[in-house]
Amino acid sequence: MVATMALCFLGTGCGSSDTGSGTSAAIPKAQFVKSAEQVCVDGKKERRKAGKAVNYKEFESTGGKFDEDEFVAAVEKTFDEEIAPSLQKQHDELEALGSPEADEAKVERMLQSLAKGIEFLEKEGIAALGGNQFDPFEKEASEYGLTCKVF
Repeated sequence: MVATMALCFLGTGCGSSDTGSGTSAAIPKAQFVKSAEQVCVDGKKERRKAGKAVNYKEFESTGGKFDEDEFVAAVEKTFDEEIAPSLQKQHDELEALGSPEADEAKVERMLQSLAKGIEFLEKEGIAALGGNQFDPFEKEASEYGLTCKVF
C-alpha cells in the first residue's frame, strides 16, 4: 500500500513546521498574487523533480528490477531530505512576501492551513501522501485568486 501511494505521489502527483505564522510588511494584492504564484510554481516543480529523480534512480540502481523495500526507503529518504523541506521553504517564502493590508487575516489563514498540512505530512510520513491535508490551503488560496497546488 505504501508503495502504491508513493507511486501515485511520485508518478502522477496525486497528491516540523511553524504553525505560528505572521506575515511581514503589507504589499499590493496584485504584487502578492504574482509573487505567491511564482513561489507555488517553483515549489511544486522542486517537489516533482525530487519525486521523478527518486523513481528513476531507484529503477536504475536495481538494474530494472523493482524492489519494493528499496523503493520505499528511497522515497522516505527523498521525502525527509527534499519534499518536507521544500514544503517548509514554500511556507516561509509565502510568509516573507507580506500580505495586502486589507487581506492580512486571509493570508494568515492560508499560511496556517499550509503549516497544518506540512505538520500532518511530517508526522504521518509517506503514508499520508495522496491525502487531503492540503485541501484547506489550496481552497483558501483558490478563493484568494491563486492556483497554488502543493503536488
